[in-house]
Amino acid sequence: MKLYSKFSPGDKAWAIQHGNKVVELTIGQICIKITDSPGKPDTIFDNYRPLSGREESYMCVETGINSGSVYTLDKHIFMTKNEAENAILNFKKKGVVV
Repeated sequence: MKLYSKFSPGDKAWAIQHGNKVVELTIGQICIKITDSPGKPDTIFDNYRPLSGREESYMCVETGINSGSVYTLDKHIFMTKNEAENAILNFKKKGVVV
C-alpha cells in the first residue's frame, strides 16, 4: 500500500490559528491515519462497530514538531491562503469554533 499526502515536508501551507488568523507555515511532520474495520457483529459495544476513514494531520516547523500544534487537513491547514480564509467564513456561518 502506498500512502500519499497533500503536503510534503518543507512545503508551505496556510493554517488557521486562534480561530481567525491565517498564517503561512512550513510542513515538518506528516501523520496519516487510515481506519478500515468491518467491525465485530453481534456485540453490544460501540467500539466494535464498523469504521472507515482517512485523516491527514501535520505539524509545522514554526509551531513545533513532536510537541507543537497539530493541524488537520481541510480543517486547520490548507493549500492556499484563500482556502483558509474561506474556511474561517464557513466555520463562522456554521457556528463552529476552530
